[in-house]
Formats: sequence, structure tokens, C-alpha cells
Amino acid sequence: MEFWGTLQKSLGGGAVPADSDAYVNKFFDNTAVEESWAIDEWTAKLKQFVAAQLADGRRVALVTCGSATVPLSGDSVMDAVSFGDRGAASAEHFLRAGYAVIFLHRHGSLAPFSRHFQLYIRDNRFLSMLRVDDTDNSLHVDPPNDDRHAQDLSTILTEAKDTSARLVHVSFTSVQQYLFYLRMAASVIDSAASRGLILLSASVLDYYVPSSIPSILPSIPSTPSTAASPPPPSSNTTKKESSSSLTLNLVRIPNLIAKIRRNYAPKACLVTLKSVADKGRLQRAAFRDIERWGVDVVVADSPMLPNELALISPQEEFVASPHLDEDCRHVELEVVCAAMLVEIHRAWSTRRQILKQGKALLLLTAKFSMMKENDTLNEDAMGNKNVPFKRGIRIYTERRHRPPSTSPPLEVMIAFSPAGTPETIRNLWGDLWNGWDEGEIADFKEQIGHVTLSSALYGLAHGVTATVG
Repeated sequence: MEFWGTLQKSLGGGAVPADSDAYVNKFFDNTAVEESWAIDEWTAKLKQFVAAQLADGRRVALVTCGSATVPLSGDSVMDAVSFGDRGAASAEHFLRAGYAVIFLHRHGSLAPFSRHFQLYIRDNRFLSMLRVDDTDNSLHVDPPNDDRHAQDLSTILTEAKDTSARLVHVSFTSVQQYLFYLRMAASVIDSAASRGLILLSASVLDYYVPSSIPSILPSIPSTPSTAASPPPPSSNTTKKESSSSLTLNLVRIPNLIAKIRRNYAPKACLVTLKSVADKGRLQRAAFRDIERWGVDVVVADSPMLPNELALISPQEEFVASPHLDEDCRHVELEVVCAAMLVEIHRAWSTRRQILKQGKALLLLTAKFSMMKENDTLNEDAMGNKNVPFKRGIRIYTERRHRPPSTSPPLEVMIAFSPAGTPETIRNLWGDLWNGWDEGEIADFKEQIGHVTLSSALYGLAHGVTATVG
């Protein structure tokens, strides 16, 4: 009855958002998991894969690709129709850049490296490359007539073989299977923290038909107004095509972006795609998603700009467009975009490290500003435990870099002085809280609740000195 209640609220103007925890959790609670999905087996396999790649010092990317079908009655389905070009090209470049990749894709969609051969099949060139030897009936593959194409295919085969140990294929068909796999894969990649990159490029429709709909969600009697006009795109609805046609009870598909950001992989770099009809609204639409879901990068496109992609983050914006490489060969737009994402992820990871170190400095600033002489310090720079806070004590933020022992100074000095001014630090960090999960923020605010942001930035820029005596 909960789905029915959700729909009633929607029709009455009080819809439960599709990205809310309650709505997402209800979807997973009420959707039957098919045995063929092998969720437990895949979870164990992906955990082992990610752990091994992190142990080798690699970054890990989760790339979703292709379209998810919406099963209807019988063998009928609704489909968004996507070949997965962008996701496959991006995953391929991530592999070239040294990433390990979990490739979550629609069964039969384009895939890294093999996509080049599928293009030959589409152009009806692949059959002309096959030859059967009459003597032993063996099959041979002849290279294309163009030497450049032959060299390209040879390079692709070599790269595919060299990167095979860093690539895992996970395929889906229905939207239900896709969402269960997405939750699973995102939760696994959480262990990569800032070394994790999630690119959501799969195509998903706005509505689906729950398998338990006959008993949970009864149909709504049609009226002239509901039969004559389509339902608004932002609410759950019941659609009747005509009195003699099949009645479909459509329910809003849950949006997992917010859950990925808050719960499944809060420390990973999260990238989403956005298609906007009006090129003048690209920035506005991208920043709306950034503010609503906390994504790190939005890759936006518009039919008015067919050869461009805008990569928009809270700090910066780039435009990707196809070009020629050093050998005057065409570089795909998707490959250019993926290369930019690699660089953005590196810069983003660096900012995360700065934030992490800055958090420690701010906590120490707050801690020592409240300490009095003879207060107990849990450990000094030399490893002594429960040391009185008084003249002569030595404290360092990084105990791994212990200086040689010297005679005690006349007074204790704790100084933190990264280069810059409050303005340059603010520009470098952007939003101080950006990229931290809610648990970190709550803990941080509780510990330094009395320290204003301006004071903290001033202290970081000019150094904080505490003296005793």
C-alpha cells in the first residue's frame, strides 16, 4: 500500500521526492531480487577486485553505460535506446590512464576496445575481413585494406589484452537489475575513497512498472482530463491510452544520485550527465544538480552544440571538443571528455587531501586555543603519553617527521602556517565543506563549533601560535 500512498500524495500535490531515502529504500524493500542476478557473488567479486587494485596503488572508476529496460506485461518492454558510446569510450580512456574499471553496462551495448570492432560490424566491413581457408576450413581475419586502420586495430588488441586484468564487466537488462547493481558497485567502490571515480552515463527512463503493481498499486479511474493530456513529468501517474488498450500503472523510478553521495560512496568523485535543450541553460541546469545532489562534476550537452561538451564543477568549467592528434587523426569527443575527467579527478583528489590536512590543522587550532597550563596532552612529539601542557613541551602535527632532540625552549610554540592569505586559501579550497560526508561535517562542527570560518582561515593563512609562561 505504500506505493499507492506515494501516488496519492503525488496527485494531491505532496509527492515524495524520488531521490528521498524513504522512496529509495521502499523501492529496494519491495522489489524482488532475481536469483540470476547473483548479488552476493558479484559483491564478493567486486570487493576482491577493488581491494587488489587499491593495493597496487591504482585509482578505481565505476562507469555505467547503456539503457535500462522497463519490463511490461509478457515480453514487452520500454527502452530508452542507448548504444553506450560515451560510457564505453570513457571507460576505455580510463584504462589507458591507469585506472581499474568496473564497467556496469547494458547487455549487448558497446564496450571498451571491442566497440571499435562493433563499428566495423555496423558499417558492414567486418564480413569482408573474414576468410575461410578451403584446405582445412579454418577461419582467418584479414586486416583492412587501409594500413592505418590495420595498425589501429593492432594497437587496440594489444591495449585490450594489457588492461584486461583491470577491467570487470557487469551487465544488466532491466532497470530493477541496474539499480540493484548500481547500489552494490557504488558501495564497493567506497573503499577507494578519493581514489574512486563514479561516472553515471547509463540512460534510465523516468517511470517503471513495479512487478508487484497489481496487488500494491490499483489503477486510478480515468477521467476526460487524464485521458486527453499527458501526465506532468515531475509526478507519479497512471496512464490510460484508451478504454480498449492496456492500462499501465507507472511509478517514478528512484534516483540514487543523492544516496550515492551521502551513503554509498560519499568520498568518491561523482560525475553525472545532463542533456539540456537550450544551450543558454547549461550552466544553470548543471549547478542545480550540483546543489541538489552534491555531485562533483556535471558533463552537460545540448543539441544546439553537437560537437561540444561542457564539464562543470563548483570551482571551474571546461569545454571539450573533438580535434586532431599529432598524427592528424581524429580524436573522439568522448575521449577528449574522458581525458579532462582524469585531470579533474586528479585535481579534485589533491583538494581533498588539502581539506583533510586543513581539517587536522583547524582541529588543532581549536584544541590548543582552549588548553591551559598543566592540562593533559595525550601524546607529545616524542611519543610520551599523558604529558602536562606546559613550558618545554614539543608538539608536531606530523609525528612521522620528528626532529632531533634539542634542549627545551623557553616557551612552547605551536605554529601552522601554510602559504597564502585568507582569500587565496578560500579560493583554493572553494566551499570548505565541499566533498566531506555528513558524518565528518557533524564531527568537525561539534569540535570547533566556537571557531568562526573567518577566524579559522585567518589562522591558517598567518599561523597560529600558542604560548605558555
